[in-house]
Amino acid sequence: MKQKKIDPSMKKETSYKLPAGLRALTAVLIMALLIGLCGCGAGNGTKIPEDPEAAVDAAAIFEGSHPRETDYLAVFKTHALTVGPLSLHMEDRIYDEDILRGLAKDVLGDLAKVKTGLGAEPGAVKVYLVKEPIGGVPLRVGTQVFCAPADVESDAFRNALFAAAYDLCTTWQQTGLTEYIFGEADDAGLQAYYADGAHPLTASCSALHLSSVLSDPDTVRAACATARSLTAFILARDGFDAFRALETPAAILPAWAEALGISPAPVLPKNCGELAGLTLEVKSDSSCTLRMNNFTVLLTDDSWLREPDGLYQWFSDFLAGMELELDQIRTEAPSAAEIISQRFAENINIYFTNRNQISMASPASNRIDLSRNDAIWHEMGHILLMSDDRDEFQWLNEAVAEHFSVCATALYAPTQYISNGLEAYEEIFASYLTETEAAPDDLVFHECVWTLYQRFRDPQQTENDDLEAYKRAYGICSILLDGKITRTQFRTKYDRTIAYGYGRTAGRPETDPMGLTYSQSLVLFEYLCGMYGTDAVINAYLNSVSLEKAFGITYKQLFVKARSHYEMEYMKLLPIE
Repeated sequence: MKQKKIDPSMKKETSYKLPAGLRALTAVLIMALLIGLCGCGAGNGTKIPEDPEAAVDAAAIFEGSHPRETDYLAVFKTHALTVGPLSLHMEDRIYDEDILRGLAKDVLGDLAKVKTGLGAEPGAVKVYLVKEPIGGVPLRVGTQVFCAPADVESDAFRNALFAAAYDLCTTWQQTGLTEYIFGEADDAGLQAYYADGAHPLTASCSALHLSSVLSDPDTVRAACATARSLTAFILARDGFDAFRALETPAAILPAWAEALGISPAPVLPKNCGELAGLTLEVKSDSSCTLRMNNFTVLLTDDSWLREPDGLYQWFSDFLAGMELELDQIRTEAPSAAEIISQRFAENINIYFTNRNQISMASPASNRIDLSRNDAIWHEMGHILLMSDDRDEFQWLNEAVAEHFSVCATALYAPTQYISNGLEAYEEIFASYLTETEAAPDDLVFHECVWTLYQRFRDPQQTENDDLEAYKRAYGICSILLDGKITRTQFRTKYDRTIAYGYGRTAGRPETDPMGLTYSQSLVLFEYLCGMYGTDAVINAYLNSVSLEKAFGITYKQLFVKARSHYEMEYMKLLPIE
């Protein structure tokens, strides 16, 4: 029988639609089935498989790559496998399948031990095995880790791995977790180490104290043991979430010390929060790069090595002094508040250089070359309040930096030599004086400075010299005695004029704005601010507006007026005819 043909255009389509609720249920079941299929065999779920080694053996190896990125500027191809939360890539030039699988088992095994110890699953982490990581040490970048195969074999990669897998921000947390899982407790040793208040800064467990380059072996051992003990204490008392959220151990040190029987409890500086996030990179030439927030500090002077407490205290003092300096600027020159906040947040590089060099700031490149501990706040003043570098503004550049830094310098880098008086002055500078070079004027000058210093000095300053009072006394005497006493070769060296720093010949201050000492500039600036207000002066300065245009006064007129003012106030007090 011949089948009858049906005209397609006449064919009626029929279909059956599931009810809406049943369609949604079906979709969920299909999705669950797909997820289950994807997780079979190779253990490719987000959790660590029950049998990590079997999962690694079953995992498929695929071709991958690392793209160029801001925090790791390297492009290379890889062979990789993924098991649970771990994606392990091996750079092609060192690729070996057996080694890749073997190291994957080691890494996954470490993650499994941490999961068991914490009761918390690790997050997804991608580990790149490279011939040599940038910087030569394991590096954590977000949820990525870059390390050499030897770093996995030696366990040196663990801190970076756990930081990436559990989002641990500070070095002490990373070390503490590693030691908690894989180390041994030494509470008795810690009791002895911290007895009678010894080594309080080691309790910060900072990158400085945990570094075998900057610290001696005893300090490193104590810092690691402390990190472990603090981690165990927090986990037992507050749980993992509290541990992960605690950037600095400062707040729990009293309770931890009491639990361990340590008395008195270690006390950390107020800025230890920022210091907890400090990271350290040591180069092959033993130079160190420290990073904290937006600051990068390069130590090229070997005298700074193996002084972790000194560096830690310097960082703490630097931050505390900057709080004081920023607050002073905001109070006296509120129009500059937004500018200094922006500049303080920019990336700033600080180079510790040879102590025979001068400290200097390069505001255009946000760089400071530092040869003296106490110069940092002055140089930061240049960075925060950058202005025109024309000759007219050279003295003002230094005056602004001096004015806003002297309080921080006096408080956090106190001096101990001014109050020793005339005898110490003669002793310190005796090498400059010769039999043929009579120096009565030098001694007269110092006696005048000493007289005003005693008048200006805050009677509450008992332990240290009053640096602010000394600089003001020195500056006023420099202005009042210019032309009245002989400027010997020694006096010129001691003044260290701004002109000296720029290779110029210092002329008379009232005609050459380059020929001022830093202290002279300070008191001249203070007189200017007294006349027109600090905020107005700083506003004109930042906008490179000349004194004449801003205030209707020439530089020479300013100097003459300031000199006349200080003469009326102080000349009669000086021991000079």
